[in-house]
Amino acid sequence: MAEIPPNIPIDLRTLIFYNIYQQKTIEKSYENYEKLCSATGKQPFSFEKFENLFHLCSKESLSRQAFMNKKNSRSYLIFRDLDIRLCVLSDVINEKSTEKSIKDLRKAFGKETIEKDDHDYWSERFQNSSPPFNLLTFSDLPIEIVMRFVERFDIAEIRQLRNVSHGLQKILDEEVKPPCKKIQINIRDRGFFVEYRDDFYLEMKIEAVEKKERERKEEIKVEDVAILFKEVSPELKNPKLRLNFLFIDLVYDYSTVSGHWAWNSHPEFNEARQKRIDDFKGFLVSMNHKIHSTFLTMTASNVEDVTTVLRCLKSGILRKITLTIEQKSKSTLNIDEMAATDQWKQAKHVTINKLISSSIEHFYHFDTFDIRVQEISIEEIVKLVDALSKSPDFTACTIYKRNCLDTEALKRTLNLENRDSLQTYPIPNSNLFINFVSGIKITQGEEDPCSLTFCEIKLNRNWRKKRECSLKYPK
Repeated sequence: MAEIPPNIPIDLRTLIFYNIYQQKTIEKSYENYEKLCSATGKQPFSFEKFENLFHLCSKESLSRQAFMNKKNSRSYLIFRDLDIRLCVLSDVINEKSTEKSIKDLRKAFGKETIEKDDHDYWSERFQNSSPPFNLLTFSDLPIEIVMRFVERFDIAEIRQLRNVSHGLQKILDEEVKPPCKKIQINIRDRGFFVEYRDDFYLEMKIEAVEKKERERKEEIKVEDVAILFKEVSPELKNPKLRLNFLFIDLVYDYSTVSGHWAWNSHPEFNEARQKRIDDFKGFLVSMNHKIHSTFLTMTASNVEDVTTVLRCLKSGILRKITLTIEQKSKSTLNIDEMAATDQWKQAKHVTINKLISSSIEHFYHFDTFDIRVQEISIEEIVKLVDALSKSPDFTACTIYKRNCLDTEALKRTLNLENRDSLQTYPIPNSNLFINFVSGIKITQGEEDPCSLTFCEIKLNRNWRKKRECSLKYPK
């Protein structure tokens, strides 16, 4: 179904929906619309353009009505973006009483949607004024003044402001930096949720859940994908967005079978989930700028999805990548394509929680990395040590090896001195140290393997800060 053009003013769309509710014909509606344009000093659309818009609104109204009938709800509950000024002006010009006007508007759009104070303000203003009526709003202020106001607002308040007018929406989406510093997007078999946070405690969640299996047998719906894109697009598409953290979860749901975790393999769920993920990746690729985020934490079902997302982030800004690949099989990961991206090459820290089979050379440039490998030869470790010793920024790395490593042969190859197995060995002719307490750990400078690592200390510190913040600002 064709969509209503986004550049059509919200007040005109609201007026047309109001006319449809009142069962006015296209001709009567256009005649009324021309009166309103004359009263406000605006140039009206041609009848052909108005007629096309009227048909689009009629189709959308019928579609929404059918959907709400299935839910046994009133149709007005689905109207969220409203501007009733033209509706009120129309009622005033047509000499409808204030009481009758608000009663009809509430029947059309819902009592909770139409606020009496707002209606009475515009009604009194039009009744006590003469044409041309001034419909200027907050969005008509100079952009510098608008930005001073909205930069003080949180993400939820900005979301509400976007509904005021198309002009203000454009300012908010292109000129104002969104206040959120963290965005988490989870796309699952049965639905999705998006969470926004700032540097402190602000939280706003948007959630949509698919129908239950017994309800899905009638019809598989993926409309929530469009809802998701509508909800995340204002922030992600804003070139001024500056994220500290971006969390993306694109894996299947799990279910417990006989006490063990199992993959949800229902074909309908898998089909809907795959469609949702593919559409989401297409949405990211379609953006005309890269997302500005310092950290990416991602869970996915394959490396290809991760590579797609990486390419949509701004290289040089992205510093840390944390990946969890939840594959069904026990096969290792080939990260060659992912490692060829500029985002990977310019990142400084990486953690991959899955066995990889690609060359260790992909990690030479990182300051820190934490990986798991199926196999790594003594020759590869020697080359790694040589590369890391020449890196001015290298700090530490940990390599977990699935199969046993001949540590004695490695000690002889690196000319390590004889020490207790729990100790850290200095590597001759370098500023590096190595220990084998937990996999292969190489550090710049000696480190006590029994002490907390820097990452563990930072995690504990962040957990304490988060705990203190939740106590100070309870939900």
